[in-house]
Order: sequence, then structure tokens, then C-alpha cells
Amino acid sequence: MKISIIMAFYNRQNLLDKTLESIRKSSVKDYELIIIDDASTVPLTCDEAKVIYVDKKDKWYTCSAVAFNRAMREATGDIIIIQNPECYHVGDVLKYAVDNIKDNTYLSFGCYAINRQETEAFHRGLMPIIYNHVVNSDGHGWYNHPTHRPVAYHFCSAIKRKDLDKIGGFDERYALGVAFDDDDFIRRIKGSGMNVKIITTPYVIHQYHTHFEMSSPSAWRIPHQRNQALFNMGYNPNTKVDYSRNTEFYPSDTPPWDVIKENYLKHYVDYDGDKTPRIPKKLYTMWLDGNVPQRNIELFDSWIANHPKWDFKIITKADLGYFKADSFIYQVLYKHGGVYIDPNFACAKPLDDLLYLDFFSGGRQADAKSPMPILSDKLIGCVPQNEFIRLAMEGREERNDKYLIDKYLSYIQSNTDKSVLFPDSFFYPMPGCIDAEISNYDSTAKIRIDTYIKPTTYCVYLWDIVKSPIPIVPHYVTDTRVHTPRRTNNAMSRRQRNRDRKEREEQDRKNRENNPQ
Repeated sequence: MKISIIMAFYNRQNLLDKTLESIRKSSVKDYELIIIDDASTVPLTCDEAKVIYVDKKDKWYTCSAVAFNRAMREATGDIIIIQNPECYHVGDVLKYAVDNIKDNTYLSFGCYAINRQETEAFHRGLMPIIYNHVVNSDGHGWYNHPTHRPVAYHFCSAIKRKDLDKIGGFDERYALGVAFDDDDFIRRIKGSGMNVKIITTPYVIHQYHTHFEMSSPSAWRIPHQRNQALFNMGYNPNTKVDYSRNTEFYPSDTPPWDVIKENYLKHYVDYDGDKTPRIPKKLYTMWLDGNVPQRNIELFDSWIANHPKWDFKIITKADLGYFKADSFIYQVLYKHGGVYIDPNFACAKPLDDLLYLDFFSGGRQADAKSPMPILSDKLIGCVPQNEFIRLAMEGREERNDKYLIDKYLSYIQSNTDKSVLFPDSFFYPMPGCIDAEISNYDSTAKIRIDTYIKPTTYCVYLWDIVKSPIPIVPHYVTDTRVHTPRRTNNAMSRRQRNRDRKEREEQDRKNRENNPQ
């Protein structure tokens, strides 16, 4: 069985070099080494590893869970060794893993920590003395041991790929805080029923390094408390995690992802050209049957609050005429331009800084590891008379995610307009598997949803928490105001009605001033 060794690295070149000495001594030679250089101040040099460099501007997180997940996605082995770069192998860890790993088993190798002086001596060739006690204030002792400290953390651990897929890697809700991602990881392993073993021989030596959170304890207190509170919410076996859906990145650099990424970099990440808005400030959504439930009113309110100067229209059956709903949306976008949003999106921030583009969208499967890109028409922004929208309308009978992505891939390779299919984090940061947890859309559900919001997130798709019903009577727009006919008032919140009334009064006042009798 092939082994993949994965590491998250930051500024520990000399410690890693020492660790690699021990790995090279293994009798197992069929392994790959994948290291995520997590925005080191001095980039990692390692010819024997596949090194993936994270640019500082792209590092939105503080917790290494994100980097480990990305390494997991790159790994191709049957056995995954998860370890820290400072953990030196004493004995043949790789051989032990090959000989002893079984299905539904997690091996955590004992980890003995040495202090600064011992590490300096170790690098001069002196092996440390191993004491049988938990790590103490001097920085030496057992970090992980079946008797002295049985935590089973991933200082160095082994798991089969298929079991890692079942666990899903690290929970990226911990990404913006400090610590507890390792506690959560092992809790989910145990909760899944896997057999956890802490191995005493072979084991690893944890070489001393400074801890960034110790350099300024007060600055890291809140991020630490954040993750502790998240961990203290408890274990929910229905909370699925999926390392392959690291939403800040595309799943691959190989075709067809390469051309999608090229457009993303050219027209968004590295773009320094004219950013004059081209897409009109028009928001469209759709509700086809019945009154709008309160939770959807709250979702609509989130868009209105973030886009106070935009037109907002809810398309209803009265608008459709003889058109099918999806065909009508495409007709509206092609004629008028703007942004269409599915009613199950919660807005996190304004879309204004995307309006210089000619077209943008996104898409993901609810939970699956999709090897192919998806363009979903649940959210589309475009200029009027956008050529891609025209091409998409040609196949209205077969229009689906596959049809759209095939059209899009063909289109961007033959056109130079600013079209971007964004990574999941922009519009779809949350997996569909948690829809049952957030179905009430109460304060607890909103806190849960917020954990998926990243700096790049404009909105969050809530999947199937709200199903039709959607209003018999249309909402309609003039200027920047949302108006609702009186007989649909039972569907509107009192706050929304008061806001509409005040806006009408203000507009009437301005009209009188501009047109005195």
C-alpha cells in the first residue's frame, strides 16, 4: 500500500530537515510527501516533497486545519500519515503503519517533547533522555502516550484513506480561531466508532519551537475562546466534514479547472484594470406560490440591508405569463442585466465590488466531492445582452448544471470578456448536509451558518431548508424601493412595512420639493 505523508508547515525549516533525516531511514520507499507551506516568511525549500505554497494574501485563517485539509486533498496514498514537521521518527513509523493499519483503525504514535536546550543538543547528534512523565513547564515529557497523556493527537498518526474520507478531515469552522481542531478531530474519529490506538514503539520526538500564540497571549485569548466555545457545543454525528471541499481553492489545477482558475486570477485576484460598474444594480429573486414565510423575509431583508441603493424584485407567477420560471430569469437577465439569487441565499456582504465583471457565478454539489466544475444558475450576475446568457438560452430544454458548465468552458476559451466562476467560498461555503440542523433558522442555526462565512464570502446558500410555498401577488420595484400590494402584507414583517412607509413618505417629500406647485 502506498503512503502519503502530509504536513502543514510554517517557518520550521531546520526542524523539518531533521525530521526528513528520520523518514529517509524507513525501509518503506513507496511514499509521497506533501507539504503545505502556510505563508512562511521564508519559503520552504524541499526538493523531495510536493510543496504547495500559500500566499500571505490568501491566508484568511489562523488554524492549520485548513492547510491539513488541502494536503489531504492532494494525497494519493492508501494510507495517510498526518504529522507535524517538527516530529522526528524514532523507529520505522512507515513500516509499522503498513504492517498494522487496518480498516476502521486510527494509529496515533507516541510523541515525546524536548525543550530548547535538548533540541539544540539533538541537532548536534545527542539523543535526548526519555523520561516517563507528562510534558512539564520545562518543555519536555510526553505530549502523547497511552499512560502519561493519552490524547491521540496527530503529532504523527496514520489512517486509511477510506476512513479519512468517512471522517472528512478537519472541521474548518475552527479556521478563524486557535486550538481545539485537534480535539474535535479525535472526538469525531472516536464518535464514528473507529478503533484508536496510541503506539509506544515506534514514536516521535517533538523538537522545540516557539508557539505564536504564546508571543502575545492576550491577543490570542479571544480566538482561543472562540474555538473552545465551538468545541463545547458538543459532538453531533450528523455534522459532516469534507476535506475535499476546501472552499477557498479550486479542487485542481488540471483541465478543465485550469481555464476556470486562469479567468479567476486574471479578472479578479490579479486584476488591476478599470472597475467601473457594468452590471446594473438590480437584484431578482423568485417566489411562485403562497405567502413568503418569515425566514425567507429575513433572507430577503439581508439582501436589501446590504444593497440599499439597488432595485430588488421578487418575480412571481403573475410575472411569468407563458414562460417557464428558469427561461423567464434568463430572459430578464439578458434584457436588463443584474443579479439573480435563489430565495435560499443569505447575504453576508454587498456584491458591489463584483459589478465591473461581465458575468459571474459559482456552483457546487451539496456534499459530494465533485471532480468536475459546476455552474449553478441559483446565482448569476451579468451585464445586459451578455453573450454567454444568450448561448445558455439556446438550450433551454436541456439546461442543467452540466449543460451550463459545458457552454461556459467553451465560451471562456473563445471570448475575452471578464467572466468568472468563483470558488465555493464566495457563494456556497456551506455543505448541504447540515440543512436539518439549520431548518428552524433560529439564533442557533444562524450561529452555525456564520461559522462557514469566510472573508471572501458574499452570501451563503442554505440548500433545502426552505421549499416552495413561494407570493401569489407580485412584489414590484420602482427606483430603489421595494413595494408590496396591501393584500400580501400578512407575509411581510412589521419592520419591513414600516421601512416601506417611511421610504414612500421620504420620496413624496422629495417629489414635492422638486416639483413645487
